[in-house]
Amino acid sequence: MSYAVFDKRAGAYVISRNSLQKLRLKLPPFTIK
Repeated sequence: MSYAVFDKRAGAYVISRNSLQKLRLKLPPFTIK
């Protein structure tokens, strides 16, 4: 599962750990849950 979801409550991107390294370079600071 490689995808990014926008959490309205946290106001940050919640991404899967598998795509952490890939999205980390493209997305702004985010929260991992």
